[in-house]
Amino acid sequence: MQIASRTAAGGSTLLDGILAGAAAWIVPFYCTLCGERVGERESETAIPLCARCIQSLVPIGGSRCRKCGRELYSEQELCYACRNGERACEEVYPIFKYAEGPARLLRAYKSGKRDSLVPFWTGLFAGLIDARWPEHVIVPVPPRPEKLKRKEWDQIEAIAKALERRGYPVCRPLERKVDMQQKRLNREMRKENAEKAYTAIPAMAGKVGLSVLLIDDVYTTGATIEACAKALRESGVSSVAALVIAID
Repeated sequence: MQIASRTAAGGSTLLDGILAGAAAWIVPFYCTLCGERVGERESETAIPLCARCIQSLVPIGGSRCRKCGRELYSEQELCYACRNGERACEEVYPIFKYAEGPARLLRAYKSGKRDSLVPFWTGLFAGLIDARWPEHVIVPVPPRPEKLKRKEWDQIEAIAKALERRGYPVCRPLERKVDMQQKRLNREMRKENAEKAYTAIPAMAGKVGLSVLLIDDVYTTGATIEACAKALRESGVSSVAALVIAID
């Protein structure tokens, strides 16, 4: 089924407003995926994707693991990896698999610094937040300290700021102290690195709210999300979920 006809919980379509945003244009705009000219940009909410490529982006459908969000191929509520032990993050909800169109789009956004894609991701997040976590405070996963020091592009903070402008409650109670990139590490090293890396800012304790929704781009081993969730719970948060663009 195509993405435009998929619905999030509560009945709202996953891409409500996205196709409309792709039509409002003053400066030449080209599709990020296929290169086709899609019009002329005339607003900050215009999206650099043609209608055909938007329709080709297929979200994860069917049954999902209740904890990590991976597709299930059995009638169990949990995937094999999530059946043992408790997790600080109660639910992870990835929108896409990290493959094909979604993976190319994410690479263009992160590595290519295509900030023109912010309205697209924000629209997807907003629809799901309204349907699934309307009372949660949004917390972006913090970037590496070196990225902050160099004032580099922070792809998750860009989405958080866009959600904030729409009126969603956003809080930044976490900080990252270890600078090593997770993508260079194996599963065990990722877990160890993440546990050391993320902490709650002491001055923010008790100011976040009881229910938090973490947002991030790609979920791989889950080490980052779990470390952030643990830090939040230790600071007084009682419920943590996570919304991510894709799962690898």
